[in-house]
Amino acid sequence: MDTNPFNIYLPKVVIGELGVVFLIDAPQRTLIQNGTFPPNTIALDKLPKFRGQHVMIYDWEQHNHLSDDRELILLPKELTALAQTPSDEECDRINLESRENGYGFQLANQELNDRLMGKLPTIEMAGHTFYIDVRLWQLRLKDDPLTSISLNEISPYEHDVKATFLYSPSTRSVFHPDWRATGIPDGVLAVQTPSIVHLDPVGLARYFKKQDGYYLDRYDFRAEQRAAIVPLAETNFAILFEANRDAGQNHQHPKR
Repeated sequence: MDTNPFNIYLPKVVIGELGVVFLIDAPQRTLIQNGTFPPNTIALDKLPKFRGQHVMIYDWEQHNHLSDDRELILLPKELTALAQTPSDEECDRINLESRENGYGFQLANQELNDRLMGKLPTIEMAGHTFYIDVRLWQLRLKDDPLTSISLNEISPYEHDVKATFLYSPSTRSVFHPDWRATGIPDGVLAVQTPSIVHLDPVGLARYFKKQDGYYLDRYDFRAEQRAAIVPLAETNFAILFEANRDAGQNHQHPKR
């Protein structure tokens, strides 16, 4: 996380396969790698140019643009001239052009910019808002920081598998039924959330000590999400409860 208060106003760009984040300091004609101290900088005027674009040949190990082990990135002049983060619509336009032409970068919109500067995303669950704090591996109730849910209780590690669990709004916690249960108490809900990488791709990258933008070429960042309330009958809990009811009936009426 970059804690320089002045950097929050600078536009940020995610570069290359590893998702390294650079700040664009247009007045100083410099790219600054986010979170480095002393700052790793690249002078824009020293980059070669091709058809109106800066050519960045970047070495992910040495953090410079002058190595044989390198990746080619093309940065349009309109990108490197940005004085501040543009509107979401303008970010979408620039990023679409980058994807279609294989330029190798993603311009951070305002939500992603805020996340890169440390603002945590949130998820709303049955009327309660939780911070998604991957660093502490928890969902933390926004209105009561002492109330939290471990991510181990709800989210699978598999990136594209949704998590389904039981949630008690009255206790604001995950409800764990007894393995012999035949149903759930009134008020308990079946809830479904995305996997951790969907909840916060930036936070997960930091947790595993990867570059901030490592997952962003595959998983979009969303600052606010909402857990889905799903019918109990559509979950594996319903199968368990039905099996327990059948087992109870067979126990009451043993075969002769």
